[in-house]
Amino acid sequence: MKTIFTRSDCLSLHQLQSYQAGALSKTAKRKVEEHLIDCPLCNGALEGMEQSSNPGKDVQQIRSLQLQKRKTFHPYRIVAAIALGLILLAALWFRPQANPASLFATFYQAPQPTRIQLRGTPETAAQQAIQPALIAYQKKDFKSATNLLGLYLEDFPQDNQAYLWMGIAQLEIGHDQKAIQFFQELRSRDEDHYQKASWYLILTYLKIGEQARAREVVNELEVSGGQEFEEELMRLQDKLKRLPAD
Repeated sequence: MKTIFTRSDCLSLHQLQSYQAGALSKTAKRKVEEHLIDCPLCNGALEGMEQSSNPGKDVQQIRSLQLQKRKTFHPYRIVAAIALGLILLAALWFRPQANPASLFATFYQAPQPTRIQLRGTPETAAQQAIQPALIAYQKKDFKSATNLLGLYLEDFPQDNQAYLWMGIAQLEIGHDQKAIQFFQELRSRDEDHYQKASWYLILTYLKIGEQARAREVVNELEVSGGQEFEEELMRLQDKLKRLPAD
């Protein structure tokens, strides 16, 4: 039987402690959160660690509890096992449930402008005009970026890439419906950006809890090929199957 904090497919104690302390890299944190979506045992362990005043000591006590057949009857072992069982059951009962918002947090990562897009000597008037918006975007000043991109699109409405930046910036400042509009517009007007726009549209729908619409766009992206996000799409589809029905 799989036990907690031992070698298995589950997270190690060090991983859980590092995650709890916020000491993991973005990649490692993402892997831990993906595992927590599906694993009630690790969710329960994390919940127990968060509730404990001395997690290190408690872990050692858990590891030391070995229920073995012995000739001598030790009532305290049974009491300790029952208490531990109750603690784990309570942790599992109150564990975080998989939901659309948790999937958004797991899969979302804002795209970044490339060095070419941010270079200091733009070749065209459009490249020169969009520089302030991209610089604000790169600095994560998304509110300024939306204002600057809005002005830019008034002069250069045919720049499809700018629709992607605008959609992400709107998403970052919490204007989810506006983000949806820009992603939908980009999907309809540019085949080259169809996959990116579809991917971020899926995530935006998940963020606002509309998993039925997210599933529709997932199916559309899969039919189109979806090679740019093939790996992420497969993982997301697996997670979506585990969500409760709408």
